[in-house]
Amino acid sequence: MLFRRLLRTAAKPDYFLVVTRSAEFGHLDMTASDWKSDDSLLISFSERDCHQEALLLMPSYGFVRTELGSFFLESYALRPSTARLRIETGFGDATTCVTQKAPSN
Repeated sequence: MLFRRLLRTAAKPDYFLVVTRSAEFGHLDMTASDWKSDDSLLISFSERDCHQEALLLMPSYGFVRTELGSFFLESYALRPSTARLRIETGFGDATTCVTQKAPSN
């Protein structure tokens, strides 16, 4: 990484370095044209068996779409230099994850 200068106080970055793993966020469909926001940059992707891991540079409110739904990157108001992926529910197809139990006999 190249840094131009050190900041004296925390500032909101232009992009965040984000890691997604299929075990936590669901499977990415890399063949879909809208699997990530246009302003998000894929740095690295690996897949083995049914496990995936992606490394992306994402701006605030950039998104990735998985089988579980759309995850938006949201920065914290009190700490703008940190962010988290948050799933958005209730848009388009249902993105709520439902676990079904096998009937007990």
